[in-house]
Amino acid sequence: MRRGGAVGKDWVKSVQARGSYCLPNPQDGGDAHGVSICDFGPRDLKLSPVRRLLPACALIAIAGCAAPTLPKNLSQTTPSPHAQHQAELRFTSPPSPTPAGVTATPSAIPTSVPARTPPPSPVARPVSAPAAQRVIITGDSIPEDLGPMVTFALAGPHFVGHTESHPSTGLVRNDFYDWPAAARRIAAEHPTTVILLMGGNDVQAIKLAGGGYSTPASPQWDTEYARRAGLVMTALRAGGVKQVYWLTMPTTTRPGMNPAVRAMGQAIHAAAKGRNGVTVYDADILLGANAGTPIAHQPDGIHLSTRGSQMIANALIGRLRIDAGSRT
Repeated sequence: MRRGGAVGKDWVKSVQARGSYCLPNPQDGGDAHGVSICDFGPRDLKLSPVRRLLPACALIAIAGCAAPTLPKNLSQTTPSPHAQHQAELRFTSPPSPTPAGVTATPSAIPTSVPARTPPPSPVARPVSAPAAQRVIITGDSIPEDLGPMVTFALAGPHFVGHTESHPSTGLVRNDFYDWPAAARRIAAEHPTTVILLMGGNDVQAIKLAGGGYSTPASPQWDTEYARRAGLVMTALRAGGVKQVYWLTMPTTTRPGMNPAVRAMGQAIHAAAKGRNGVTVYDADILLGANAGTPIAHQPDGIHLSTRGSQMIANALIGRLRIDAGSRT
């Protein structure tokens, strides 16, 4: 700002005479912005504090209203020395101290928050289906009917079974049919379970291992019959069969045969004693009150009737279902 010219000098004299400020018109030689700042007159020191402030307030108000408009292009404006100094302070200010052990690398500062990597999805492990239950029902001609009853009832994706009957065979006439050899062949089919039932052709003299023959129900006969049954059990278990179920010969409707039938059952129990994976079932217990009656037997009194076969088959079906459940 500057003081007034010739006209301004007269204005200054008037201020000195009046002891107050005035705000002249710019046409009268005032400041370029319409405001002139005059010297204090001799009466300025005598002004009250309020009167001193009033001209200053008016001056600030007028100056704010008459402030020039900022140019649209700021690059054309020359900054004041004070503004340049402030800018230098802003750009030359020392950086904030870096904590010990931390390297302040501008490139290491992430410009954006990295996306979180989702946790890996759990790998679904395939559940293997239980192995199929493979069952072979074998013996002489007695299990010809009950075998298919069992395999038909259990037929499904987890059960494979069939019946192998060998009529007119037994443990006594090993010269006619070699059951230990047959057991090895059956085991080679890799069944999990083998069910045996025979005895209708074994009511006859047996050849002893040391030579000679012995009649049924004698101690020598019982011992030799048990030995031969044991050979069959050993062949099956050694061949990989997990479970052997041996059914005793059911009591017939022929009284003359039944002492030998009971001796067969006792010999089979003796052969299975202490063997793992071998279980003996008494057919008479499964038949209940029908054992030895025409209800359970065909007219020949030896072979099982349809009803007798079904009663034994029902017991075997329940047993095999329990076995299948224990393997899942």
